[in-house]
Amino acid sequence: MCFDMRSCDFRSVALSSVALLAGIEFYQGQLLLGGVVGALASLVRHDTLENISSEAVPLALTALAKLTKEHPPTASELVQLQVLPRLLTILKHGVPAWSATAAQLLHAMLKSDSHVAQEVSKQVVWGQEGQLVPSSLELLELGAVHHHADTVVGALRLLEVLLRSGGAAADGVLEQQGMRLMVQVFTSTANDSRVAGAAAATLATALEVDPGAAEGLVAQGLVPAVMKELRC
Repeated sequence: MCFDMRSCDFRSVALSSVALLAGIEFYQGQLLLGGVVGALASLVRHDTLENISSEAVPLALTALAKLTKEHPPTASELVQLQVLPRLLTILKHGVPAWSATAAQLLHAMLKSDSHVAQEVSKQVVWGQEGQLVPSSLELLELGAVHHHADTVVGALRLLEVLLRSGGAAADGVLEQQGMRLMVQVFTSTANDSRVAGAAAATLATALEVDPGAAEGLVAQGLVPAVMKELRC
């Protein structure tokens, strides 16, 4: 695998790294991941977005999310490698395939341990100044309109991160448009359990953060939708 970021075929790096991940489970955590994580992080942090293959970045983000879930210390390493600011940039860049996978990686990092969660939350709150909340809602709406499940799930996971981060970011998600979109996704995706589950988890987080949001959710028809799901 070529890890020289100045002369490397980014798509080859991403594809090779993703292929390598398939064998990680056989090593039962004994594989040294530093080289792979560093190379993928370098690809994600690359400054000239227009020079990167459109396929390479989401593949790298997916690989890092998988590593983070299966090897939690990866999250701390990614924080040290300054990947978080890049994730926020990608999320605000507006490319659905990149934003969805970036949201999945951010979600995986948040769940890894409390120290990393605090660092992610601090940077996410800072990122709200860059219109991260509206971008996330736009991503959710775009994915719903085009029936792109990965984009919808990625956006929902990011909204859950924003809700848990508190402050202005959470308030932005809890506004009427955000709640309306989440209810709409939940009520219109009964045939896709993965999307419906992600929507339900995000709505549950919203109620956990702000119990007063229940009144608005009831007004938007959430209770009949939940009862319908329970009867299925």
